[in-house]
Amino acid sequence: MNKLNDTQQYTLEETKHLLLKDWAKKNISIEIAISEGSRVMHDPDERKIVQYSLSSSNRRKILMHIIRATYENNPITVTELTKLIGITRNSVETIVKQCSEAGWINVNRCSKNCKHLTACDNLLNCYENYSYWLWQQVHTSGLRDLSSKIGQIDNMINQLPNK
Repeated sequence: MNKLNDTQQYTLEETKHLLLKDWAKKNISIEIAISEGSRVMHDPDERKIVQYSLSSSNRRKILMHIIRATYENNPITVTELTKLIGITRNSVETIVKQCSEAGWINVNRCSKNCKHLTACDNLLNCYENYSYWLWQQVHTSGLRDLSSKIGQIDNMINQLPNK
């Protein structure tokens, strides 16, 4: 690599580093807002879902996997959740029972007596409201623009000769 390319690469990598640091600073504010449950909810049923899901990481993970499975039109089983999350079957069964009784998830048994889980509309609506709130946070923080700039710099670095 010639001297000009070395300087260009160093400058681009330094700029990328500074932008990534700025991204991290903005992202931590969003992460804190998420962990503190700072999204305002007027619907008491939605508030219950959020409080429940934020009360433990396992509850949150289980609900997220059930929501994704529902979006993919592929119900998830208790056995799959146990393997994915790495907790006991009994723990998963307890959370599934609580969520089913609350009316947040559907539990259907197949011919092999396996429980197939999908999200009810109220759980999906709660998640979609959260997703919209998150989009607003990302949009107003400028994270999307920063991400684009970082991507452009990455492309420039990769296009330098002898890279």
